[in-house]
Amino acid sequence: ARDALALDAAAREELGRPADALMESAARGMFDALRSRWPALLAPGGPPIVALCGAGGNGGDALAVLRMAADSGCGSCTAVAAPAPGTAAADRLREALRSGVSVLSPSDPGVPAALARAGLVLDGIAGIGLRSDLRAPLDALAALAAAAPCPVAAIDLPSGVRALGEDGSEPAPAVRADCTLTVAPPKSELWLPGFRGCAGEIIPVRGVFPESRAAAGSCALLSAEDLPGLLPGLAPDAHKGTRGALGVHGGSRTGMGAARIAARAGSAAGAGTVTLMVRDELWAAAVAGLDAQIVRGLSDGPGRGFDAVLAGPGWDADEASAPVLDALWEGDLPLVLDAGALRLLGGRRLRASGAATVLTPHPGEFIPLALAASGADPSDGEAVRRAALRTRFDTGNAALELARR
Repeated sequence: ARDALALDAAAREELGRPADALMESAARGMFDALRSRWPALLAPGGPPIVALCGAGGNGGDALAVLRMAADSGCGSCTAVAAPAPGTAAADRLREALRSGVSVLSPSDPGVPAALARAGLVLDGIAGIGLRSDLRAPLDALAALAAAAPCPVAAIDLPSGVRALGEDGSEPAPAVRADCTLTVAPPKSELWLPGFRGCAGEIIPVRGVFPESRAAAGSCALLSAEDLPGLLPGLAPDAHKGTRGALGVHGGSRTGMGAARIAARAGSAAGAGTVTLMVRDELWAAAVAGLDAQIVRGLSDGPGRGFDAVLAGPGWDADEASAPVLDALWEGDLPLVLDAGALRLLGGRRLRASGAATVLTPHPGEFIPLALAASGADPSDGEAVRRAALRTRFDTGNAALELARR
């Protein structure tokens, strides 16, 4: 959201794009996306549409979308608008009124009936400028969105999505939308664990800002179609001996499934050979679940040199695993640490070899790592609470801090 505010200002000040033109372009993209997503709801003569509008830019966007719906002959269109709209929202309100949109205040007795009849509700209550929880009268509008008996489409961000404040308090729940029409570049807040459930289907609205500017954000979304391009290409004469040897250290008496999944994943990712290293007494259990990977007991050694190692899936954080991690940590191979290996990291110094090291914690594993890296006392309840909040609502920044430390 911070980057989006800067991008909007740059478009107006450096590129000379008027705020009204940017708002109209965004609203057109959103309206077209809504018609594609719910054609029956935005067809001529369709069910009523209600927009919940704050005083800022999101309220203006919602009013512009509602005006376009009215101009297209959609069902009756009603705006429930907060008092004292800003300049852009006030202009959109006058345009909507001229197109036949009805406007009610949040306290109007006709609001519950309008919502009960609605086939679609637009959430334009608050957006990227929000710095704290929704306050009156916007919180009343958010309550109306929560009570809507029909799909809710959020304008740019579900209202209530915001950055984690300095006071360390948990953000109040945001509006839960069925879809979010976010002006490109999409806001990374939509993918934070604490807010992802509020966004519904995330639909980027492109063409509002120049693509060269829109693509210059501070983060990128990694998706499934990106993964093949991250792998090295294969030579025409490639064979298993030239495609890398992966070692997987994992498994325990109660955690063999994770180790087998990790070994199969190494093969799926294209490694030439994958060797699962397990305690000797677990060899038979490991072999039983694999058919294209090598399984060796620790006492037998790896049998061949590895090019990279994954350690930890299925491991118990016990004395038997610690020496294995010690040896790997002191070595010079690229190393991925997961699950049980993360619980054994403790206060280790940086690897002397400087070899690439990747940690893959889930949220529960991330919190103790973050506490250890910052020197916080793991028994300090407030420190644990703050780390847990940052894991949910400040994920990217918290992970970057941990990696740097």
